[in-house]
Amino acid sequence: MQKFTNYIILFVILSAGLLSLYRVFLSSNNLTKIDAKVLAKKIEIISTHNQSNRYGLIFEVDNYKDKLGIYLGTKDQSSGNQISNIFETNKVYSFLVDPTVLSDNGINLGVREIKLNGTNIYKESQKFNLFLGIFFTVLGTGGLFVINKFKRIKKAS
Repeated sequence: MQKFTNYIILFVILSAGLLSLYRVFLSSNNLTKIDAKVLAKKIEIISTHNQSNRYGLIFEVDNYKDKLGIYLGTKDQSSGNQISNIFETNKVYSFLVDPTVLSDNGINLGVREIKLNGTNIYKESQKFNLFLGIFFTVLGTGGLFVINKFKRIKKAS
């Protein structure tokens, strides 16, 4: 049973890495385009993690059921971020949203790009997701390899 659990854990780690890499390499053509007027915008708490809050720039828009958001990080990271100043209410923006990101509590944090009149005014950096994807893919693959290697050695002896 322990070996089966190890396989499951490593498979989940490998899957998380592959999903992260898939998201990194999604082209703009594969993102969901939402043309919407921004009715309101504000920085708000989106989750609590280990007793510290995580913040996002949240847009309330006119023709989408959920709010759209950009992840900003911790309070310190979000307070120094001037991204909110780029956007104005009552303007129509094109939000390009990652279709693999699900809404949570009525907020979709899958916004990868935002355009105004066809010009990119925001594009999320994918460096961290690339690093994370590579790390988890190598960790999961390496773990599966090591388990199989020890399994063969144990059978041989």
